[in-house]
Amino acid sequence: MTAEKRRELLARYREGPDVLEAAVAGLTDAQLDAPAPDGGWSPRQVVHHCADSELTSAVRLRRLLAEDRPVITGYDEMEFSRRLHYDRPVASSLAAYGWTDVSMRAAARVIAGTVHPTGRLPVEVPRADDPATALYPIGYGLGY
Repeated sequence: MTAEKRRELLARYREGPDVLEAAVAGLTDAQLDAPAPDGGWSPRQVVHHCADSELTSAVRLRRLLAEDRPVITGYDEMEFSRRLHYDRPVASSLAAYGWTDVSMRAAARVIAGTVHPTGRLPVEVPRADDPATALYPIGYGLGY
């Protein structure tokens, strides 16, 4: 892949949340719920699927970075659509889709070595199995 093609694809990826939001802006509930002509998902379902797909990808990327032998699994998108109530309003999924874009770009910058994050925790993070014990104390820091 050429550097130009990579830049083009990354630009399209960055535009994704805005393009999706613009595509459904102003649609009525009836329009959001209209299935595709071929019987496929409605615009509402597509919005929720995009958010779920992006959130799943974000977790996969973090596992690839954080684990020595990550197991990257697939997911049943139809089961997600049933259990996660794809008939709900789209605002939360549009927000989640936009957030993961920001999160994924930040992770990509760290992976590429263009940024070197540092920081200190302003609060204590307790252990899940023993909340009285700090997993990370106040002032715990990170650096790359």
